[in-house]
Amino acid sequence: MRAFCAILLVALAIVVHANEQTVGVKGTLWCGKEPIPHSDVQLLVHDTFSDNVLMTVSTNGSGYFQLTGSRNKAYSMRTYVKFFFFCNPNNAKPDPNAKCTRVVRADLPDNIAIDGKNPKWYDMPNVVMKPDGKMPNEDQDCKN
Repeated sequence: MRAFCAILLVALAIVVHANEQTVGVKGTLWCGKEPIPHSDVQLLVHDTFSDNVLMTVSTNGSGYFQLTGSRNKAYSMRTYVKFFFFCNPNNAKPDPNAKCTRVVRADLPDNIAIDGKNPKWYDMPNVVMKPDGKMPNEDQDCKN
């Protein structure tokens, strides 16, 4: 019983000590030399048991994206971005008949999450995907 109470007190202390942390990231998504318009970009935070989506946006017509997110954390947030896109040698535009979307994960630096509600913007100016060939940390998201 004492061990349980000690664990409960430690957990409560961590929760009480948690601060709101905010992260902001922006950039432009490219397929080689062409911007990738209308592709989904997600900002995620790694948690102990699962990862949580903080925000999802679509790139604009020029491939630009901007994401922010906040969480109450007792320790520094570990965040990353996922890009869902089409990129082949002939076309960077979504193909409505395609069964799979390419997905690339990009980890963000630990020091970009700051205490408070106003983000310190992390600039990913040119996120360039290879039109032919697999990127590091690439996977596929396929429709059934």
